[in-house]
Amino acid sequence: MQFLINLLRGEVWLEVEGAFPERFLNICAANNIPFWDLAWKSETRLQVRVTRKNYKLLTAYAARAMCKITPLKQEGLPFFLGRFRRRYALLVGLAVCLIAVAVLSSFVLDIRVTGNQTVSTGRILTELRDLGVRVGTYGPSIDSGEIRHKLLLRIPELSWFTLNRSGCRANVIVRERIAKPKIVDASIPSNIVSTKAGIITRVEVLQGAPQVVTGSTVLPGELLISGVDDVESAAGNGSSTGARFVHAMGSVYARTWYTLQAETPLTAYAKQYTGEKKSRYSLLWGESCINFYGNGRISYDNYDKIEKIYSLRLSDSFMLPLSLRKEGYAEYKIEKAAVNRPSAENYLKGVLDNRLKDAIGDGETLHKSYTVKEENNVLCVTLLGECQEQIGTLVEMPQSGR
Repeated sequence: MQFLINLLRGEVWLEVEGAFPERFLNICAANNIPFWDLAWKSETRLQVRVTRKNYKLLTAYAARAMCKITPLKQEGLPFFLGRFRRRYALLVGLAVCLIAVAVLSSFVLDIRVTGNQTVSTGRILTELRDLGVRVGTYGPSIDSGEIRHKLLLRIPELSWFTLNRSGCRANVIVRERIAKPKIVDASIPSNIVSTKAGIITRVEVLQGAPQVVTGSTVLPGELLISGVDDVESAAGNGSSTGARFVHAMGSVYARTWYTLQAETPLTAYAKQYTGEKKSRYSLLWGESCINFYGNGRISYDNYDKIEKIYSLRLSDSFMLPLSLRKEGYAEYKIEKAAVNRPSAENYLKGVLDNRLKDAIGDGETLHKSYTVKEENNVLCVTLLGECQEQIGTLVEMPQSGR
């Protein structure tokens, strides 16, 4: 620890030479001037180390002791900084850097969003931009409380929001609202009816009277589980003493069949690039933009625009608000071209597969086959699918039936 203290305040190696160098040491001790690392080189010469502050006083003390002192080496922070005292450009640059750091730390240069899963980061940043929080915003002017209330009103999917500023970074932390579960009123008498035609494979009844058995064939709208349940007699002989209305609950699975069709022409209009290209550059600073191309317009009638932004980064996770934007323009012409038949066929099969998945929901596909035909330069694909799915849906009984 003392070694670090000596480096911070500076220290000087001295060589003291005279007839009686011990007198010099006695004078230093009498005047409370510390010295250390004493080394005798001869009877008339010694080396010692003192602080930078006390070194200026030792010339007079050495004369009193009829000794001569010679500085051998200077160490420490004051001597290191002293090398730059005449390098004015370096001092000005250091001052500018310190001022820039002090000023830039008051502005928001990076915004980081955490805690979101279903609400996109882009949506949160867009709403914050509308509320005045963006890259380049003056940090002390941000009212976190007001922004919190307004943002929660704009994004109802969020239940909690906070904005903490750490230097030039704004940390946005959100919590998403948990959806309220659907509450089923079990006191309302209801039936379970079929939504699709099929052959029953499994019946699971939690409440109510089943109306179908495994192997039964049903049509859409047919009663599967009735909400009218018989009350068994207390005698235990299977006789009924009446009926009661209940809220039917259960699942009914059936084999179902689908025939789906999709088609596409085998000729289409496609882009053919001519090879002509142009590039334009602009400098982005926060929300401001400086264009390097004036007001020149693109002379192409049809073109694709490709934009690339090269950001200035201090690290992989910290991006400065200064970036270069390159806009590339590639000219193309619209020409009629033939569609690749295998690619078109695979595309239509994918479309039909997605439609089948949407139709059966949580069900499973037992078997499927495709039929492909081409007629009048149109490719048509037909999907035949055999599935197993839950076909029951809850339907409330009419008031007159209660």
